[in-house]
Amino acid sequence: MDTFALGAIGFLIWAISPYLFAVFMTKQSIQYAATLVVMGVSSILAIGGIFLLIDAMYIHLDAQSALVFVVIPMYQWIILLIAALPVYFINKK
Repeated sequence: MDTFALGAIGFLIWAISPYLFAVFMTKQSIQYAATLVVMGVSSILAIGGIFLLIDAMYIHLDAQSALVFVVIPMYQWIILLIAALPVYFINKK
């Protein structure tokens, strides 16, 4: 087994950061409606991320399949930041 590189830790943090932010949003939700929105978005992100990883690793193999480990968290962050606005305003109410 090769040595564990510091770059791998960076990819690991990048890959789990959307899920950690979703947990943070869930903990910060005060209103019931905000909690439902966060749970729905978190479920869609988790299911979508797993589906895209399986698709890239097993279904549609090509030379650029490894890029999904960088691109999927970026898409998840975009969706989370868009969903954070309504959750913020629902909690303010």
